[in-house]
Amino acid sequence: MSLGFVDRYEGTGTAVTTEQWQALGTNGTPTQAPEDSDNRPHIYTENVPERFKARLDELIEKHYKLWDGSLGLIKATEHRIKLKPGAKPVRLNPYQMGPRSREKIREQVDKMTQPDVIEPSSSEWASPIVLVPKLDGSSRFCIDYRQLNERTVRDAYPLPRMDDCLDSLGGAYFFSTLDCNAGYWQIPVALEDRHLTTFICHSGTFQCKLLPFGLCNAPATFQQAIDMKEGKYIIAVDASYDQLGCSVLQEQPSGEYHLVGSFSKGLTPAEKNYTVTKIKGLGVVWTVSMLRPYIEGRTSLYGVITRHCGGY
Repeated sequence: MSLGFVDRYEGTGTAVTTEQWQALGTNGTPTQAPEDSDNRPHIYTENVPERFKARLDELIEKHYKLWDGSLGLIKATEHRIKLKPGAKPVRLNPYQMGPRSREKIREQVDKMTQPDVIEPSSSEWASPIVLVPKLDGSSRFCIDYRQLNERTVRDAYPLPRMDDCLDSLGGAYFFSTLDCNAGYWQIPVALEDRHLTTFICHSGTFQCKLLPFGLCNAPATFQQAIDMKEGKYIIAVDASYDQLGCSVLQEQPSGEYHLVGSFSKGLTPAEKNYTVTKIKGLGVVWTVSMLRPYIEGRTSLYGVITRHCGGY
C-alpha cells in the first residue's frame, strides 16, 4: 500500500472515466521514476552540447557505483601507527559538554557506526572529542589526537608541493576538480593499531576501523594510497606521411587502457624528409610538450608505443 499527500487545490475539478483518461494518451498507471534515479548524481548538463550528452550518460551509467552511497575499500595499503620508544598509553576523560553537544556527538557516532567505520573499544588509550563550529552554523566532529601524535613516529612519505601542482597546469585550457567522497574512510587501519585510535565521549569508547581525521601520519598514508592506485601511463605515437597523432593512455583495473588526452598535427615539408625514427621521436617530444599537465610528475610512466603508416 502506498501513502502520500497532495497540496490543497482551490480551482475547479473534472471527473473523467477510465476510457477518457486513456484517450488523453496515458496508460492508466502512474508514471514511476527509474529505480536507480535517486542514485544518479546531480549533474548540471544545460551547457553540455547535445552530441556529448549520450556519451555523458553512458559514462555515468558505467561508473554508477561511485555514487551509490557505499564506501569503497583500498586494499593496497593500510594505516600503521608506530609509537616512539618508551611511549606510555594516555587515556583522557571526555570534555565537558552540554545536552545539545552530547546529542550531536551521539548522532555522529551513530552515523559512523552504520557504515562500519568505528567499533566499540576497551583500549587503555582514549582521546577526547571536540566539536568545532563551521561557517554554515553546523559543527565538525573532531578527535583530539594531540597526545597520541606526540608519541607517534612521523612518516616521511613525500606530499605534493602546491607550487609543483600549479606549474603542472601550465598550457591547459580545461580544468577538472575531484573531491573524494569520505576518502579517509576508504583506507583501513591496521588491526593491531586500531586500539590506539580509540576516542572517548559520553556515549562510550570507540576505535576506528577506517582511517580517521586528526592523525599526524594520515595525509602521508592517503597520498601513498593515491599513488599506489594510479594506473600506468603510456605515450602512443602514430605517424603517417604527412600527419602525426599522439595520445596518452592510462591503464585501468580491467587491464584495458583509457584515453586521457590526444592531439594531431600536420608535418611541415622539412619534417616529411625526416627518418621514421626521428619522426617518432619528434612525436614523443610533442606529446610531452602538449600533454604536459597529464604526465608531468607521474612516476608510473610505463613506456612509449609507436606505429608508422606508409609513405616510406
